[in-house]
Order: sequence, then structure tokens, then C-alpha cells
Amino acid sequence: MPEAFSQTPVWHYRQGTLETTPESTPIVSEHAATLSVNGEPWLTFICSPIALEALAIGFLFNENVITSLAEVKDLNLTDEGRRIEVQLN
Repeated sequence: MPEAFSQTPVWHYRQGTLETTPESTPIVSEHAATLSVNGEPWLTFICSPIALEALAIGFLFNENVITSLAEVKDLNLTDEGRRIEVQLN
């Protein structure tokens, strides 16, 4: 599973010169994750690569596809979190 962020070097541009610094800053990682429900692709999220299970369940709940967690038979993350596969009862 990819990390939620990476440390990236800070560069400064001053008076026509690009300089590296000893500083770094966290940059949030994003990737595409495709949600499939009962084997059918529904949509692709552009999201951070963490809490993908919660993202999928929350999306299905907010779209009124499910009304409780009991309706979810199975949930699997595959392809390093790039596929979220949900099976409903």
C-alpha cells in the first residue's frame, strides 16, 4: 500500500538561481482507486491511499446503495489499493 505522503525537498528560486535547501515538506500522495460492486465497475476515485475501506463504505452509504454495514458481504483491496471490490448481500 502506498504511503499517505512523501517528504519532498524544498527548492528556492532567488534572483535567477535555483537552490536546494536542507528543508523538506510533506506532500500528500494521491492515486486512482476503482470501486467495483458485485463485480461491476462503478467509478474511479482520485484519493489518498489510506482508509480505502471506509471511503468505499461511506460512498455506498451516502449514495443510498446500502443502509447498514450488514448489507456488505465482503470487501477486498487489490492491485496495491487501486481496486476496491465490494460484494453486497
